[in-house]
Amino acid sequence: MDERKNNYIITIDGVQNSDEYSGENINLSTEGSYEFVDDGFLIKYDESEATGLPGNVTSLFAEGDKRVTMTRVGPQASQLIIEKGRKHMCHYETGYGNLTMGVYAEDIVNKLTKKGGRLKFKYRLDINSSAVVTNELNVTVKEKKNV
Repeated sequence: MDERKNNYIITIDGVQNSDEYSGENINLSTEGSYEFVDDGFLIKYDESEATGLPGNVTSLFAEGDKRVTMTRVGPQASQLIIEKGRKHMCHYETGYGNLTMGVYAEDIVNKLTKKGGRLKFKYRLDINSSAVVTNELNVTVKEKKNV
């Protein structure tokens, strides 16, 4: 991890659905950093064995209710741009090779403040314009001293 201060508790609750399966839940609580940068909020945390992505650092950059950029650096690098009203083609590395996927926001609700808060977003992923999966994430950020 870099020199950032992990003085926040980041909780991520999510669900992943596809045509083949439904309701795969994601629950994670970890320490991380949080700050207001360039008219948006930056949430950053280390992935672990529990997430299946050890050695990666994930960042969420929320710009109001219009866009969330999710960036992962490390062995499984990726960047997803989730923006209302716009489909983005994004790079995603897997253990089996690299993919280019379409990403489309269904909803973004940003209730983040300079002290923490909540970010909820739902997005659809597709490969070759065929829907693959829908993810919905609810991210809560709290200062460690308040937990």
